[in-house]
Amino acid sequence: MTGLLRVGRSPSVHQAVLSILFGSLLCGTVQSEVLISNLNENTDVDLPVGSSGGNEFTQAIRFQTGSSERGYYLTSIKAVLSNASVSDGVRVRIFGARTYGTPHYSLFTLTNPTIADGTIAFTAPASATLRKNAGYFVVFDSTTSDTGNGYGIAGTDSDALNTTATDWSMYTDRQVKNSPSGSWTTNS
Repeated sequence: MTGLLRVGRSPSVHQAVLSILFGSLLCGTVQSEVLISNLNENTDVDLPVGSSGGNEFTQAIRFQTGSSERGYYLTSIKAVLSNASVSDGVRVRIFGARTYGTPHYSLFTLTNPTIADGTIAFTAPASATLRKNAGYFVVFDSTTSDTGNGYGIAGTDSDALNTTATDWSMYTDRQVKNSPSGSWTTNS
């Protein structure tokens, strides 16, 4: 899993674009700054999501926002999908983080683009705000439980994406949940 977060500076509030591979600014003339980048997973590693081997996997990647007094507006998330199609029920959400580091509750669901393999952008609702100095998760799951409907979140080894700005962090661990256990498990 890789990650990149860009934030645009404006007089009233920061605009944020969270990407799992590349960030792009979606808000006119506001300048962007890379805040969170690559988790540096190998390109041959796909995190399984949805139906795989009799389990229903959900993947969650944790990040911490910066210290902007007014917080941030999230505008989109980009992810690198593999073996993905519409029938896989691809869903991307933002969850709040519990103090002990697991996803707590869903804050909002992003709108899907046309689902396909490769880098695609999911659009956040207009009201998608992030508080300053707060923990969140990007959660990937599936809305279908049909056997064989699963997809992967692909990684990258790109050294060009290995940057992090002051006050922001992307955690190297992730949380995984499968349907038989129903509980979150920490994976590195």
